[in-house]
Amino acid sequence: MSPGAAVARLAVWVHQRLRAAVDRLAPPELLLAERITGVTGTVVAGALVASGLAERLDDTPRSARELVGDGVLDGDTAERILRGAAAVGLLDLSDAGFRRNRLTRALQPEAPRTLGPLAVFLASEVNLRAWSRFLEAVCSGEVPFRRAHGRSVWEHLASSEEDGARFARAMDSLTRLDAEAVVRTPPFSGVAGLSAYVLKDVLHDWDDARAVDLLTVVRRAMPAGARLLLVELLLEKGPVAPLASLVDLQMLAFTDGGRQRSAEELAALLGRAGFGPPVVHRTRTASSVLVSEAV
Repeated sequence: MSPGAAVARLAVWVHQRLRAAVDRLAPPELLLAERITGVTGTVVAGALVASGLAERLDDTPRSARELVGDGVLDGDTAERILRGAAAVGLLDLSDAGFRRNRLTRALQPEAPRTLGPLAVFLASEVNLRAWSRFLEAVCSGEVPFRRAHGRSVWEHLASSEEDGARFARAMDSLTRLDAEAVVRTPPFSGVAGLSAYVLKDVLHDWDDARAVDLLTVVRRAMPAGARLLLVELLLEKGPVAPLASLVDLQMLAFTDGGRQRSAEELAALLGRAGFGPPVVHRTRTASSVLVSEAV
């Protein structure tokens, strides 16, 4: 692990421990209320971006009426959305008005690693509708997305230009989030042209059999000794990895058998498809890079 990756992961670990310590001082009912109203934060973040309010926020405190401008919202509605966003920490509120903070900046379109498109997708009907059918679907052995939309997520995205474009923008923002950290890992040094093949967050969309089929197709295209680089969120046994665990649930809600896997589980899939044991490189983001050679 590089020094930068180690520092970043240490910072996340310290944040989690400090938050846990503070949580122990708060009434459990308050903490529970915050947890079970999480969908509100998701929807508010999406509305903040889609309405243009996030983009208009800057370092100068302003009123909701000043911020709404010629947008699609009236001043009162904008005020309520902005207050909700402040309540979940997405912006700052003082007597002088609303202004952006470091989280707002990460939602704004000019941010190099903006997550605005992801916020819009997570707050969209196509996503929330699938989650609304989560329990009844999994209890009956169905995929929540299929239960909600009557077809697979891939069939839906291919048939809906609007939802397909929204999903593509969200995935692009996630790739940009990881890109700089990933290319700084040792496996990417010396990579040029077709000397290596890269799959980022692909295998988690599929069950084991289809993941092996996919890897086998890739292996057939590779000469012996060529490198395959898998970029994945690892879900290992032991301490909870918050982001990997939540993305794993997204796979449960959306895909036919997709899931987050451990390094050991991915190694088994690689071996079945004709690849050698992978070397795992941690990055300063939540993703890891697994490097395996075609054998």
